[in-house]
This record gives sequence, structure tokens and C-alpha cells, in this order.
Amino acid sequence: MNITSLARTKGMLEIILVLKKDTALTSSDIINRVSISRDTFYRAIEQLRDIGVVKRDIVRKHVDGADRDFLMWTLTTTGAKIGMHLDDIQKLL
Repeated sequence: MNITSLARTKGMLEIILVLKKDTALTSSDIINRVSISRDTFYRAIEQLRDIGVVKRDIVRKHVDGADRDFLMWTLTTTGAKIGMHLDDIQKLL
């Protein structure tokens, strides 16, 4: 995948920027912050995962008196580098 493909796929750049800012988020958190449909999110996040930009982790949290597992999305090292560059580009614009 090249930068043009990344920019053309709805939500991809926004997902990277949101994860750069907030580090680890659930799918619902990302969908709400980026304002994209669930279908668009899952299409974009799987492509980002396939190219090694994001990864998913299961995180156990204690909520309302019980332990619950949450699927959290985070940037990989490569994704963090891309996010840093995208952030720099945004500052220039």
C-alpha cells in the first residue's frame, strides 16, 4: 500500500491520528471520534492491521464490580511513526 491508497480509503488517516492521540481505544470509541460507519471502520481497520499499522489487544478491566475483557486498538511502532508524520503535516497545513 502506498500513501495515495492510504489517503483514498475513508477513515484510515483519521484512525491513525486518533490512535496517535489517545494510544488505545475500543472500536466504538474510534467510530465515534472519527464519525464513520461501522462497515467503513472495519474495512479500514483490517487494512491497517494487514499492513502492520495497527494491532489489537485484549485488555481486562474491572468495571461495575466485575472483570471484563475489552478489545483495544493501538498503533504499532510503524503506525506510531506514520502518525507522527501525519501530525507534522497537519501542523504545516
